[in-house]
Amino acid sequence: MFVVSADIETKKTTPPPRYSEGSLIEAMQNAWKFVEDAEEQARLKEAKGIGTPATRDTIIEGLKRQNFMEVKKGKLHATQAAMDLYRILSERCADVLDPASTARMENRLDDILRGSANARAVVDEICNAAQTVINALSGSGEQLAIKRKPSPAMLKFAKIKAEKEGVKLTKAQLEDFDALREFLGPMEERSEGPKLPSPAQMELAKRIAQRTGVVIPHETTLDAKALSAWIDANNMASTAQMEWITKLVGDGKIKPPKGYPGNVSASTAKAVLDRAFGKKAGTASKKGRR
Repeated sequence: MFVVSADIETKKTTPPPRYSEGSLIEAMQNAWKFVEDAEEQARLKEAKGIGTPATRDTIIEGLKRQNFMEVKKGKLHATQAAMDLYRILSERCADVLDPASTARMENRLDDILRGSANARAVVDEICNAAQTVINALSGSGEQLAIKRKPSPAMLKFAKIKAEKEGVKLTKAQLEDFDALREFLGPMEERSEGPKLPSPAQMELAKRIAQRTGVVIPHETTLDAKALSAWIDANNMASTAQMEWITKLVGDGKIKPPKGYPGNVSASTAKAVLDRAFGKKAGTASKKGRR
């Protein structure tokens, strides 16, 4: 048999389609398809893949939030930081990239249930494996170009500061954690001890003490939380507030509030009078406290 003719066909290899969030969750559930060993395939099938139905979407959201993954036209794309991390892990501890490692861990957990392994021993194994990865990555000098996104709270305070200072933040700044951190300046150091009361809190406490004749303990004046509790306990309704409440109770228009008649707090009195008279009661209450 002889070859009498031959042709060349020009073809181009087509890469597999990119994952969407839905198809990636399906791939995590069917991770056994990416494992060659038959026993580990079976174990991953039994474990129903990587993660659980309740955590898989959370894992994806975490990757997006940490800038390892982004969505473009409904498809997931690995960022440069993700590719750098993949390269580093491939070079230094490739085992963590193998879906079969999940099967092996699940198998060890099952050993505990079967009684063939001690729980403490299995936990130690997992911790030692994690430490091995840490040791492999430590001191490598590798740096990941991770661009963190600012939290909603950071965005809020940055916008407040920008408005106060008459500064207009760029879109790039509003999307960059490090840029906003620099704009906001150094964070206040958090003291290990109690937080001191604010001047306004002290002034309110002094007014209450003067009105009621109750002495504020010295140690309470050094702790905002303790002073707040003292204010709540001693800030009783004013004479004017109690006159109104007594009249309303006597007329049958309201039920006796908590603490009535001799221990109604100012906040309770204000709430009762606000419901009875609307906003005017709040003004009357303030005048009564003066």
